[in-house]
Amino acid sequence: MEKQVSEASLWPRDRIGLQLLSDGAGLPIYWNNMPQSGVQLKLDRSGLVTVFCGSTEIGQGSDSILAYIVAEVLGIDCSFIRVVTGDTDLTPVDLGSYSSRVTLMTGNAAIQAAERARAMLDEAAGRT
Repeated sequence: MEKQVSEASLWPRDRIGLQLLSDGAGLPIYWNNMPQSGVQLKLDRSGLVTVFCGSTEIGQGSDSILAYIVAEVLGIDCSFIRVVTGDTDLTPVDLGSYSSRVTLMTGNAAIQAAERARAMLDEAAGRT
């Protein structure tokens, strides 16, 4: 095997190195039938929208991207968005902030929640 890898890679035979990575970014750590991420929106009379999600910001910018996603779908400025994350008393279940899954999984949940909210607002305003 070493000879084949060396010849195929054109690396000197005395410097063989190989690294493999299996990244489960789109996969849950705990397999079950629950949604991997959930988002709930609260719209109030002041015009503010609060995004509730169980994912935790760990430096990847997920709180900001959730605000941007909801603002874009609803057609409002980001200054009207508040994000509440990781509070198990207030937020829906999320299966964890690991790999690169938060923007993908929670972001898609935010899109769906905002699209539903927009449809409800359109119906209430008679714009269906």
